Amino acid sequence: MNNALGLIGIAKRAGKLGIGSEVCSIAVRDGKAYAICTASDASSRTISWAEEIETPHLPLDITKSELGALLGRASCAQLVILDAGIAASVAEKLAEKNPAYGDVRDQLKALYERQKKRKQKKISRKG
Repeated sequence: MNNALGLIGIAKRAGKLGIGSEVCSIAVRDGKAYAICTASDASSRTISWAEEIETPHLPLDITKSELGALLGRASCAQLVILDAGIAASVAEKLAEKNPAYGDVRDQLKALYERQKKRKQKKISRKG
């Protein structure tokens, strides 16, 4: 879990993280969200919303106050990862500790690989 939290901290510093329910909703609506993470003590409404949408949901085993402390806030119930590579890496780290994250990990890895191929193809056209 600590490795996954470290990656979330890196995503925040890189500007690839959205914090809060409003930001998450906007990112999902605009198609920019790759994964939604929720704290263990998030409200049932927050968790059910994260599970209902098509964006992969990564429930974390830390509380809102612990997640908030990681992000430099008082508390944080949910966040959105805005980068496919970081989302795949977080899912990978979570899957190492808990096999239940395996399906989400595979889904995000496949998405990241498709993005990488498209980017390489685009670069090769320019050069």
